Amino acid sequence: MGLIRRAMIVAILGLIFLGSAGASTELITPVNFNVNGDDYAIGLNAASSCGTILSYDWSKNQPPGYTLPQTVTCSLRYKNCANAQTKFMANYVVINVITLKIYQISKTQITLPGRVDSFGYGKGNSLQIRLPADAPKGWYDAMLFLIDSNTNKKLDQKVELRRFIVK
Repeated sequence: MGLIRRAMIVAILGLIFLGSAGASTELITPVNFNVNGDDYAIGLNAASSCGTILSYDWSKNQPPGYTLPQTVTCSLRYKNCANAQTKFMANYVVINVITLKIYQISKTQITLPGRVDSFGYGKGNSLQIRLPADAPKGWYDAMLFLIDSNTNKKLDQKVELRRFIVK
């Protein structure tokens, strides 16, 4: 993957992360991760609360690719590891790899301490993004973030480059 594309993805991820942090004066801790052999480093607020993504499912791509308009969905199962009830936000983001056009959706819900909960998986609250008829064609990267809504702490994320194509 080209250096410029990698830099743009890191910048976009940084904006998504830092944009929801508001006027926080907390230190940003760098997080390193690897996706399909590519290394990334982004700023992530150090989390005092606890939540982790246990499983997730993206929309299944329909060969040879999506036609527009199209709804892409994501479901996730997570655990509240904290010893208190927590309001969690799931943020699902898709980005066109050429134009860097971003589509996203966020949903929130409260989860009791120590419990496993989900967005989707038959619960009726899956994360759905409607790509309009004029959405850019080409490959899209997909990202999923689990956030503590009470503190705006980013707790976990999943990233898949070139997740689906729009023809």
